[in-house]
Amino acid sequence: MKKINLFLLFLFFCSVLFSFQGDYGTESVFSAGAGARAEAMGGAYTAIANDTASIFYNPAGLALIQRQEVVFLHTQLYENTTYDFVAYTLPVLEFGILSSGIFRFYSGIIEGFDESDKPAEEINLTDYKLSICYSNKIYEKFYLGTDINIFNRKLTDFNAFGFGLNAGLIYTPFDIFKIGFVVQNLIKPTFVMKTTTESLGQRYILAFGFDFNFNNFGMLLDTDLSIGENENFKIKAGTEINWAKLINLRAGFNDGLFTFGGGIFIFNLSLDYAYINNDFLGPLHKFSVLYKFGQTLSEQQEEKRKKIFAEVKKIVDEKLSQKIAIKSNEYYKKAYEFYKQGDFETALQMAEKSFDWNPQNENAKKMIKFLEEKIKEKIINETKVEFRDIKNEKFISGINYYIRKRFDKAVTEWEKALQQEPDNKIIRYYINKIKPQTKQKREIIDEEQKKKIESLYYEGVNEYTSGNLKKAVFIWQKILLIDPENIKTLRNLEKVNAEIEELEKRGIK
Repeated sequence: MKKINLFLLFLFFCSVLFSFQGDYGTESVFSAGAGARAEAMGGAYTAIANDTASIFYNPAGLALIQRQEVVFLHTQLYENTTYDFVAYTLPVLEFGILSSGIFRFYSGIIEGFDESDKPAEEINLTDYKLSICYSNKIYEKFYLGTDINIFNRKLTDFNAFGFGLNAGLIYTPFDIFKIGFVVQNLIKPTFVMKTTTESLGQRYILAFGFDFNFNNFGMLLDTDLSIGENENFKIKAGTEINWAKLINLRAGFNDGLFTFGGGIFIFNLSLDYAYINNDFLGPLHKFSVLYKFGQTLSEQQEEKRKKIFAEVKKIVDEKLSQKIAIKSNEYYKKAYEFYKQGDFETALQMAEKSFDWNPQNENAKKMIKFLEEKIKEKIINETKVEFRDIKNEKFISGINYYIRKRFDKAVTEWEKALQQEPDNKIIRYYINKIKPQTKQKREIIDEEQKKKIESLYYEGVNEYTSGNLKKAVFIWQKILLIDPENIKTLRNLEKVNAEIEELEKRGIK
């Protein structure tokens, strides 16, 4: 007789919770939900699920989570009877979203009585459900999720286990509109408790959600339509209005029950409350806390991207260093040959190209200084004037242009110097000496083009440092249309094209 009384007590507690939610047997004692936010909206959360509570409402919603989350829900049902839920969600880059949660229903200690109404052993009912979930974006605007549920039911000396599976889908055809679909108990959990066997029936939920945003205000709407093997057609509806994603007000309708609530979100912490006026249990208060932490998936992706870029840069630098050194040495040898022929100006140009290809080439750097001094000595021998004795800045500027064979610019500077010193024979001598060469060999690139090249060069550098390699290539190629022999650009293009090739091998385009 005692065992029969205990079993009847077990059925009583189940019926209490079923009456609380109005789900009548489809989800056993765990129909009390998983988050005060969703419960304040009448449990209508299938289409708009986007946090760890999605474990219960629609596992596909987990795919919308960007950071790690932990959530805790507590509900005081009747006297010492409690319902609790705790879960953790981990977004894994390039894999999907993993989540796990534990549901617990506990009756508290209940005094038992035998058939003659005398006190007997104390009893308690405890139900656990462990949910292990996986969710991911499967195709553009489609999100799929599934959760494996392991049940454990204890009632004094009764102990039973069950296994079930749920599956959910979210489709977002538009930014403001979502469609959700869930099959609960796709694999039905079955419990064998000595003389009885209980199986949870399947339930099918189709939901439509809307997400509106107006400046600092946002509004969510969700309508769930459900039917199950052991239940009639039901409607749940809920709404949430938020300001600046900080303060939220919520209301809902759940098969005859009206719900209300609200919450605040600050410092990555969401504190939520739900109120349900249940006909059987009276007013019910639900509280949940959700905390977001860690890097977002976007931040993880960017960090990984930076690591790959750094790795590729190192590989490319190692590969190109020898190639660049060879090209630099080729120009260095040419510079030396022109030097031996006494053509210091052309030798200087070759030495500068050698240095442009490889700024680490110390020999080229030394040769540039050496040749500049040689050219100055040549000028001193021609003019019989030491450079330290020359005071006219325009003349010195013209000499520097002359050294690099920029004759047009040199003549322009010397003519300005001559205006300042009309009787200076040295300035006039060099103008007369160089002017014929300017007619024979005009500079290919004028000053306006040089400014354009410089602008394009640094524009490309900015794109390169921002990780936009292909855009940098596009910009630098414009320089070659103006100056096909621009060594800095040629060197950069060779480097960045090699980096793009290495990145594509690693799946980054």
